[in-house]
Order: sequence, then C-alpha cells, then structure tokens
Amino acid sequence: PAIRATRLDLTSSLKESQPESADAGHRWFGLRNVLVAGQVGMSLFLFLGQRSTTAINASLVLQVAPILILLSGVLIGETIRIRQCVGIGVGLLGCLLVVEVITRDGFAFDAGHLHGDACVLLSAACWAVYTVWGKPVVARLGGLTATTWAMCFGAIELLVLRLILPWQAIWPATPSAWGVVLYVAVFPTAIAFFAWYEAMRRIELALLNAMQYLTPVFTIALASLLLHERLAA
Repeated sequence: PAIRATRLDLTSSLKESQPESADAGHRWFGLRNVLVAGQVGMSLFLFLGQRSTTAINASLVLQVAPILILLSGVLIGETIRIRQCVGIGVGLLGCLLVVEVITRDGFAFDAGHLHGDACVLLSAACWAVYTVWGKPVVARLGGLTATTWAMCFGAIELLVLRLILPWQAIWPATPSAWGVVLYVAVFPTAIAFFAWYEAMRRIELALLNAMQYLTPVFTIALASLLLHERLAA
C-alpha cells in the first residue's frame, strides 16, 4: 500500500507539473520569437532593403514604425488618444522634412525600388513587434534580463543565417575597422537596446514611441559635432 500510494503521489505530481512546464515552454517560445524579431528581423530586413532602395525611400518607410507601434499597442491593452495621434503626426511630418522626403519641390519618393522598400517596411514591422509584444516581457523579466536574452537568441539566429545564406563574409582588415565594429556592438546595439527596454518598463509606450522622432535631431547634432556636416540650405 505504501508503494502504491507513492506511485499515486508521483503520478499526480507529474500530471500537475505538466501544465506548468507546457506553459513555461510556451512563454519561452514566445519570448524567443519576440526578441528574434527585434534583434534579427529588424536589422536583416533593413540591411537587405538598403541594398536595393534609396536612402530617402528607406528614411520614409522607417518612419512608419511609430505608427505601427501606436496601432499595435491596442492589441496589448494600450489606449490610443487624440493627442497621441496628433503628436505622432507632427513628429512624422517634422522627421520627413529633416530627412528631406518632403522638400520645396514636392514629395521625394522613388517608386522604382519596391523590393527594397518592402524589406525596409518588414524591418519597421519587426521593430513594432519587438516593442509592443516585448512590453509584457520587460514587465516580467526586467530590461537587463530581456536584453541579455535578446542578444543571446539573436546571436544564435544570426550565426545560423550566416551558415545558410550564400553571402561572402567580409572581415575588418584594420584595427580602426575593428574599433568601429566594437563601437557598434556596444553602444548602438547592447546599450541602446537595454535603454529602450528599460525605458519601456518605466514610462508609457505612447510617450516612448513618440520619442523615436528625436533620432534625426540627435543625428544632426552628432554629425555637426563629429563630422562637421551642415544641413543643406
């Protein structure tokens, strides 16, 4: 009887643990998909698109990302307010003026690069997925942990893609080139992704979303300071 009771207890414990294990596996699978969308999908589609479209077209299409984030936020319970729509619209208009998509001569968009434009649009969609569906992940894990897992999953996926895709690897040939690689890996990648997720944990998604339009402002400031570039008249 004691042995039979032990078997029953063990069987009951296994049955009870199976839903928890399945739920945990489902959460990890969803986490992996969300993080890979941001780490791999966004960068891969952006670089592919930039190979076959113009810089102006890419700049225009990328400005769709905040709009996609605003609309997708409804799916996780975010509320869209009139002032948010106005803010996104004003920010989009100002950004398009800065990147010279809207000029004195009209609307500068070349319709002859649809393949590249479609890739850039997929990049913007991946960023929206990473941001919107990453919000619950950040709430559960925290910004640092979520970013760490994103980097790990992203590195594995990129390695697999590198082995599959028939592209020639071009390694940095000089110490300065390796320095650029190190800078890109640390600051615009690791620190930037961590700051984005940590900010998402602390402020509303709508406010964080609108702040993406500050990117051209900082770009102009840094280009003026470091590269001595000026806006064309």
